[in-house]
Amino acid sequence: MSQVTVVIPIGNYHLDIAKRALESVQNQTVPCEVLAYSDVNSRGSGFIRNVGLKEVTSEYVVFLDADDQILPTFVERCLAVIKPGRYVYTDWFQEDGVHKASDNPWQPFNGEWHVLTSLLRTEDVRAVGGFDETVTGAEDTLLYWALTRAGICGIALHEPLFTYGKEGRRAREFVSSPAYEPTMRGLLERYGEDMCCGGDSLKENFTPDQPGDVEALAMWGGNRRERGPATGRLYPRGGNMNPMSVNPADIAAAPHMWQRVYPQPTQPPAQPAIFAHERPQPTVMRTVLVDGVGELVEKMYPGVKVIREPEPATVLTADQLAKTLPEIKAKTPENAKRVRTLAKGKGKAR
Repeated sequence: MSQVTVVIPIGNYHLDIAKRALESVQNQTVPCEVLAYSDVNSRGSGFIRNVGLKEVTSEYVVFLDADDQILPTFVERCLAVIKPGRYVYTDWFQEDGVHKASDNPWQPFNGEWHVLTSLLRTEDVRAVGGFDETVTGAEDTLLYWALTRAGICGIALHEPLFTYGKEGRRAREFVSSPAYEPTMRGLLERYGEDMCCGGDSLKENFTPDQPGDVEALAMWGGNRRERGPATGRLYPRGGNMNPMSVNPADIAAAPHMWQRVYPQPTQPPAQPAIFAHERPQPTVMRTVLVDGVGELVEKMYPGVKVIREPEPATVLTADQLAKTLPEIKAKTPENAKRVRTLAKGKGKAR
């Protein structure tokens, strides 16, 4: 048995276009049952939908008007995100383009709504009495006000998976009729402001930070609580780009609501400074030589530096100097350039 039944009321003025709605159900990527009823006695859409509701045996039900269509993945995508005690509605196509569904529909006086066609639990619709058959219009609005006041809240799936037909006339005729204003006033009197879904009047306690949450910026204006469309989780008050902890699945499902904050990449640690005493030093000879001999030794043996001791230099005799030079030669690199003249006009290097 299919999980989903689609109920389609067909008015007398929709007989020639109903095939389009029926085909859109048959083209679903998951199998669906369809119940189509012709309103031959003009009893109204609410009456026909209730007739179909009594016959539904599946867990979920979708109400589709004969002049509308659902895209092939409508049922599959809605089933993927639905949660207990919730229903799913989507964005939709209309003549002027894509319409984004409200994240907070059916709140008193805010005028925000979504289309009739959504994925509903059959038992939830029956629990609120189905559609009001006494009104000449707005029976879909009455249904969703009844559902949200009973705590059965919607999940906004922001994908355009429904096409609003331009041939529909009943809703437009009702909005422009004298019955519209009294009906809407009666709606407010009947349900008042006692709302359990969306906005600041939410009664459910918000869920605190959870393992796996990431930091994200709340992109909406104002300061209110929002519900994650993927998890159904109610978040604390936020908005105005303030950070909060959010489940990544809700960010992915509603990137217009949350913008993830990624940590700044860590910089590699700076290399420690090399102090002067740690740098490679030239070869050092600490031999104490007669004044002037040190400079000659440094010129004679490149890479050798003679350290001048702070103490007074010891004057070496010629014999002592002769004994010292072999030690210097032994420590001199083989390829060192030799300076042949030790002093101008005096002797030769051997």
